[in-house]
Order: sequence, then structure tokens, then C-alpha cells
Amino acid sequence: MKKYGYLIICMMLLPTLNGCWSGPTYPKDRLAESVEEVLLKEYKTVVDAKMVGKTLGVYLPLKQLLGSLYGEVAFEEKAQEAIDHVMHTIRRVTLSTDSDVEFFTIIGADKSLGIELVTTRYVNDLHRVILMNISLNDFMTRVMYQMGPSPTILSNKRIQLFFRNLGRTSIEKLIQQNFVENVSLENISPTIFINMLEAGMKEKSKYTILELRMKPLDSEKILYYVKATESFSLKKEFTSESLSVPAGFEYEYLLLVSIKNYNAMIEKIHPLVSIDKEKNMVRLPVPEEFEEYGDPLLWPKEDFFIEDVQLPNFIAFQASQNIQNLLSEQKKAEKNPAHNVENVQASFIEEEKLLNRGTVPKRSVFELIFTLKESAESVEGKKISKELITTSLKALEQLCKNYNFSDYNGIRVLDAQRTEILTIDKSMMKSLLGK
Repeated sequence: MKKYGYLIICMMLLPTLNGCWSGPTYPKDRLAESVEEVLLKEYKTVVDAKMVGKTLGVYLPLKQLLGSLYGEVAFEEKAQEAIDHVMHTIRRVTLSTDSDVEFFTIIGADKSLGIELVTTRYVNDLHRVILMNISLNDFMTRVMYQMGPSPTILSNKRIQLFFRNLGRTSIEKLIQQNFVENVSLENISPTIFINMLEAGMKEKSKYTILELRMKPLDSEKILYYVKATESFSLKKEFTSESLSVPAGFEYEYLLLVSIKNYNAMIEKIHPLVSIDKEKNMVRLPVPEEFEEYGDPLLWPKEDFFIEDVQLPNFIAFQASQNIQNLLSEQKKAEKNPAHNVENVQASFIEEEKLLNRGTVPKRSVFELIFTLKESAESVEGKKISKELITTSLKALEQLCKNYNFSDYNGIRVLDAQRTEILTIDKSMMKSLLGK
């Protein structure tokens, strides 16, 4: 059955492969746009796609990501179908391009819950499974899965909620509900305070967002450009001259939003326009800390953050997953070498050490960090078994072989307090592991 499955996949991709022989169907300078166009034309699926370094990212907003199947949490059927369409499109496009894309990341974002599933794969693995160079089962394990809060969805909701409540609640409540804890008043635009103080003169106040643009800074921070206007009715005892800002004025702000523990809160608001004494608009400069991000008016209306994935970090992530699976298996055994270990985390780091002559050679190492259970209080209980360390080292080394990755100097084993347990030079791996 597996052979027939491979045959079907290859037959499906044959037209794409033929396209490669006559030149790239999807040129590298339009790779992301091509993914968007194919998905819209053939599946009527709207996505945002972009290249970051050698990583292709695709953001897929979904009404509902997760559902229930036989009482268990599972992918909602339409969500799974949409993700499959994205996967098929990426496979098709990357097989007929002159781009040097190495990884692709699919972000399936649940608009209702504000969560997202981030799936990252190695493009070469995609090609190898088609050529039957690796098995389908092996391919399914070569992946990074991460489930967590959706920065884009949560921060967008925070922006909408803030302007909905502006002018309708007290200053104290507005700050408490929308800003990070202990926010400095210097980080809140003076026009916000003025509007709040003058809210008592108005009736039926309502802010409308005219334009919203965004610039993700990292996985936990998004910078927004917002243009908004306020509509209201003046109370009878006041006139328009009583107000600091005239009706219909278009405010422009930069808002920095941070996401933590599934909660998006505003860190600071900076005005980009103000009013002089004659009530004329005065444009204000972009703060120096945000100048590097360019003209806010050129930012996209929808954007998302992805990292340019590097092969050693991809290997380290898989090593963490694989070793964790081994721990689960060993805990079922009668003699359990992992009885006192909570988890093992792998990472890849590049070090620089200054020598006497002034040279700074780089040294790249994988780290395996063992975290013990809190119940492991005795001296013996705090020891990590040699069998478990050896098993973990073998798992990491095997992954390096799978990806033909040899650009590292060794592996370091540490505990959660970063106390070094063992450091092995790459050249010693064979003798130490009995190979």
C-alpha cells in the first residue's frame, strides 16, 4: 500500500516536475505571491505569505482550528482541509522554483480562540519523500510543532477593544484593562488623557479606526500604526470652542503591544499628530526607537512573525521531541533510567572565546539540558543515569546524520542549573557511544 501511495503522490506532482525542466514556474522573487495566488485561485483560500531569509512563511486565518472527535480534541475538519491545501501548494511551488528556500512554516490561526498551530518543515525532506529517499513515516516525524497564543489575533483584538472603550470609561479603568502592569504615564499619549478629561462634555462618543497597519518585531511584540477619528454629540452646555481637539480630527498613533500568557497588552502609545494653539494639525516625528522600521504608512495591513529557521536549531528542536518520547517509553519499563527526569531540552549555540593572541575562534555546540523532578532530593536521586545520557546523545547524533549536518564541535550535557555534567568533542562520539 505504501508503494501505491508514493506512486500516487509522484503522479500528482509529475506536471510540476515537468515544469521544472523548462525553467522555474514560480520565480524566486515571486515565491510568496505565487503561494497566495495558487491558494486563492484553486482553493479559494486567503493567506498571507512572505519570505524571511530562506524560510517561506504562510499565515492561514481559520474560523476554528480545533474541534472534538469521539470525545477527544482534534483538528476541525475544514481547518485540516485548509492546512492540507496549503501544504500541497507549498510542495508544488517549491518543486518548481529557482529559490533557495530551505524551510517553510505554516501558521494556522484560530480567530475565535486566539491560538495558533505553527508547523515547520525542511523543504529537502519534502523532496526526499517524493523520491522515496525517506519513508512517509520518517517524513511525518521530521517536523517542528508549536501550539500557543496567536500574537496577530490577540493584539488586533486588543487594539479594537482599546478604541472601543476610549472615551466610554474612566482613565483608571482604561489603563488597568488595556495596558501592561505598572505602565509609565510617559508611555501614554497626552491626547489620550485630554480626550478622557473632555469626555464629560460629550455624548455618544465613538472612535472609528480608519486605517491599521502593523509591524511584528518578534514573537511577542507588534508595533501598530493606527489612524482613528471620534464622532460625538456635544452636551448643550458646551460649544466646540470648549474642546481641545475639533470633531472629525484624524488621530494617528504608534502603539506597541506585547503578548504574554495568552494576553495582549499595550506597552506604549506615541502620537504622530497633534494640535497647536490655533487648532491646526502638527505632524510629530517617529520616535528614534522605532525609526529602523521605516515609514508606518508602508507597513502591511496584515502581517505575522516568523523566524528564519536554521538547520541546527531545527535539529535541536526535533532532538528535544524525540528524547522526550524516549523518556515516556522508558518510564513504562520495569527498570526506568529516566525515573527522576522531568524533561530534556536540546539547543544549539555558537560560542566565541578570546585567546591570548587576540583571535576569536567560533565554537558551535549542541546542549542537552536535563531537568530533574522536584521529588528527586537524595544524592542518588539527583544523578542522571549514564544510560539515559547515552540514549539522548545517540538520538541527537542520529538526527545530525539524517540531515548530513556536521558543522558543530561537540555536545555538552548540563543540568537545569547549567552545571556541566559532560562535554564530548565530535571526534570522540564514535568511541564513546560504542560505534
